[in-house]
Amino acid sequence: MLTQTSAETATAARPALLFVDDERRVLTSMRALFRREFDVLLANSGHEALEILAQREVHVVVSDQRMPEMTGVQLLAQVREDYPGSMRILLTGYADLEAVEASINESEVFRYLMKPCPSEELKDSVRLAVQAARVQNVATMIELETMMGGSVEDIELTQLPVDEPPKEVLENEGDAEGEHSEQESQEGDATIAPAPYQAPVGVPESVMAVVNDAQQQPIGAMETPEPDILVLSQDDRLLEGVALAIGPQCHIRHASNVDDALDVLGKFPVGVLITDLAVDEEEIDQLTCTLKQEVPELVTIIASERSDAALLIGLINHGQIFRFLLKPLHVAQTRIWLSSAVARYKELCYDEAAVLRHQVARSEEVEAANKSLFANVRARMGRIKQRLAASLAMGLRRD
Repeated sequence: MLTQTSAETATAARPALLFVDDERRVLTSMRALFRREFDVLLANSGHEALEILAQREVHVVVSDQRMPEMTGVQLLAQVREDYPGSMRILLTGYADLEAVEASINESEVFRYLMKPCPSEELKDSVRLAVQAARVQNVATMIELETMMGGSVEDIELTQLPVDEPPKEVLENEGDAEGEHSEQESQEGDATIAPAPYQAPVGVPESVMAVVNDAQQQPIGAMETPEPDILVLSQDDRLLEGVALAIGPQCHIRHASNVDDALDVLGKFPVGVLITDLAVDEEEIDQLTCTLKQEVPELVTIIASERSDAALLIGLINHGQIFRFLLKPLHVAQTRIWLSSAVARYKELCYDEAAVLRHQVARSEEVEAANKSLFANVRARMGRIKQRLAASLAMGLRRD
């Protein structure tokens, strides 16, 4: 049985970092940079890294991309699958589109950093990743100990070697789950169907026919109603593709510009935001980054007919986008990713420790690029946050 001592030991031990690179000089420099603060492990290939991971717990894996036999993205995708508690960072000298897209859709990296990376930026990224991994690990241990009858009331998170996480991460989680379970027991038999979709002006009837046909199918009894999905796009085919992909699972909202999107976010329980870069690439970039800073529970997906490596890297580091969709949509793949996005939204809503795993890097340059947009978004944050709180209190029930 796990004991209080086991959780305390996990908290107090030096965090383990695993650096993976086929160049020995890079590994040597990483050891020199981090050895005083962390337990540094080195691997010269992806296969060697997996052997290390099979033998011991690793909090953060930092990998190069271009390596023989196994790329960094392939390695981190395997780490995500087999060792989901380990945070993943790609540190590479190359920004090829295929690797950037795969780092989002397959590896779900915490950061995509370019060589040569300033040492302070690298240290800050690693420290944030370590904090997220350790808080999540402690929360998981406490949950297991509690389930198995252990006592954990004396465990303190202040032993963490990085910024102290809020104590409410563990205190509030149990209360939220308790309230949610009670509501489910009282209302679990209710049959919930979405209201008819109200199309904004300008959306063709043919598109809305597809949307309404998908939305009006019977959902049946659901323990937890799904959050709404907001599509920010002027592309009718994208809206139609999302409707076909998600079917009756979620209610779809639509906005054709950023201002309308902020209105929808303030009025409806949106959990997943799909933004089309064709609306306004710069505005979408800044909107995504600001929303993730202010409303970290919101899950954002970017859609575009083309991809730009530099833009996507910025959206990873400053916006923590969940997926990148290449238009025209592949409906079957989109269905899988949207279902995963809904599940991720619920996880972030009910597990505050998980929010740290998707913490974004603030960028003064991004904010300075368009102060008016940031001011507009932040002016509405109160309403958006109130809407999120109300949705959680009602068990994600829609209007």
